[in-house]
Amino acid sequence: MKVMTYKDMIYSYSEKAGYFKENSHMVEAELTKIYNEIMADGLSNGNSKRAADTMQSVLHINRSEEFPFKNIHKVIPTKNGILKINPETYEITLEDLNPNIYKFNYVFPINYNPKAPTEPVLEELKKYVSRPGLIIQMFGQIIAQTLTDQPFKKAYFLFGQRDYGKSFICIELAERFLEENSVSRIPLSRLSNDDNNKFSLVSSQS
Repeated sequence: MKVMTYKDMIYSYSEKAGYFKENSHMVEAELTKIYNEIMADGLSNGNSKRAADTMQSVLHINRSEEFPFKNIHKVIPTKNGILKINPETYEITLEDLNPNIYKFNYVFPINYNPKAPTEPVLEELKKYVSRPGLIIQMFGQIIAQTLTDQPFKKAYFLFGQRDYGKSFICIELAERFLEENSVSRIPLSRLSNDDNNKFSLVSSQS
């Protein structure tokens, strides 16, 4: 198990997901399993406490003083590998997910396929917008932000009538493209109508 720590948070590499996940409970469970396997019968009592004590040592092993998941290699992590784009020739190569070289706490939940046709995507987007290139540009900028560590846009506003596909474009596409855990569904009205929200706007009458 590959483990990293940052600010008392423990990240373990998930072979299934292909990236590091913040999951101290899984690490502690794995330690308990190891203790149960190596301790002789009759001596396994207290293995959970041994695992909890060992966790204190784990916090100081492979500890990173800086955020460890910066995209220093300027690559794009996908489910089936790491995309490297040559900035001069724009040649794209696909490399294996290697946590010893590429350290990420996410991957884009898609499989890179250079032969995938673009026409079906364009035709589907044309059902909702007259210029589908703008939607594609939005997702392109999202990816570009992961390469530069700088935001291209702080926010996107889609304006249109009800049931015209705004939720489909902004939320459903984003969930499929960015992963569901990276997308929130907080209505804009909460900025002004939720009394318990610290971001509530000041009343216009005050």
